[in-house]
Amino acid sequence: MTLYSTIPNTLNTLHNTLHNIVLNTPHMTLYSTLLNTLHTLHNTLHNTVLNTLHSTLHMTLYSTYPNTLHTLYTALSITRSTLRYTTPSLIRYITCSI
Repeated sequence: MTLYSTIPNTLNTLHNTLHNIVLNTPHMTLYSTLLNTLHTLHNTLHNTVLNTLHSTLHMTLYSTYPNTLHTLYTALSITRSTLRYTTPSLIRYITCSI
């Protein structure tokens, strides 16, 4: 998260500095070119960071999902087997106690 928060802060500082320099320059073409370039750079970096986070999340889910399903399946199988063997005894015990 430090990298993610540092990049926008650095870009904003750069933007403000360039903005102040260009405002004192009579060349509006230079001003618009610099701002467009800066916005493009900002958007590219922003999209790169977001895409990296997104793909990392997908890869993490993809690698853990099969293990989670296997663990759940094993737990359900054990529960089913346990109930299959203990339920008749439990029913007999309850019936005999009544």
